[in-house]
Amino acid sequence: MSRTALSMIFFALLLPAAAFGAKRTGKGPCTNGDQCRSGVCVEVNGDAYCSATCGECPAGMYCDAQLFSAVGMKVCLRGTAQSPVKPEAPPRLPCKTDKQCQGALICAQMMGHRDCALPCATNQQCATPEIMGVKMDFLACQKDQGHASRKACLPKKACLANPASCMSVDPTAMTGAVQGLMKMSQGMAEAMPQHEPAPAAPAPAPVATAMSGARFAKLLAQVKAAAFEDDRQTVLSTAARRNWFTCDQLGQIVEAIAFGDEKVGAVQVIAPRLVDKENSHEVLGKFTFDDDRAAAAQILNR
Repeated sequence: MSRTALSMIFFALLLPAAAFGAKRTGKGPCTNGDQCRSGVCVEVNGDAYCSATCGECPAGMYCDAQLFSAVGMKVCLRGTAQSPVKPEAPPRLPCKTDKQCQGALICAQMMGHRDCALPCATNQQCATPEIMGVKMDFLACQKDQGHASRKACLPKKACLANPASCMSVDPTAMTGAVQGLMKMSQGMAEAMPQHEPAPAAPAPAPVATAMSGARFAKLLAQVKAAAFEDDRQTVLSTAARRNWFTCDQLGQIVEAIAFGDEKVGAVQVIAPRLVDKENSHEVLGKFTFDDDRAAAAQILNR
């Protein structure tokens, strides 16, 4: 994440925590939004009073687009558009020392970045109220990495990686300003370095299990009962599609067949389905003629 993006999200979160709630408009002084009908309490040049986001500003107020431009918010300020009140400068972000932060804010460090943040002792002090339909849970009371003896309200790492996961939105209450804040959060997420998740470990290969003794006895009986070579070949091919064999079982099949070339054919069918090829010598011992034995050995050694 860029330093600018991190600074903007600090400002966007700290401001609402001190400035929003719900009772009168255009009057003051106020200390928080709970005292204001619109839920917006602003402080300009030391004068704190109830305001509202721009729409129809009350008499004696004008729509200002500069004071909270960092979060894309326009608010009503006292004065007129022709002779606007000069707003105080927002906190200096990023910062180097506490003196560069307004009010009670401190210059806290997180993930190599230093920004103005609210000092805290508990997570409750970092809670942000619901603002115009958006409930945010970005901040937690965490150790200031630049000063081990103190804590500050700093963004949760999970929120920096995916800001949307820490926001719940009531679409019916959203304003253009809030939509702008969400777009900024999405931009932050896109600016974060993307790490591909580690590939899942491949599933272990299934362990092949040879036919049980009872099932193989039935198969061997079918081979012996078949009157013709084609019939025996069909029985073996069908069995080999879904079963595995031991070299001892293949040896018994070879013994049950009378002719050498047919014995080699049986090895050709069953060899890919053997679970213990290291015992293939047991199969070769079932051949009478050297040529047939050599052909079978070539198949088993593939």
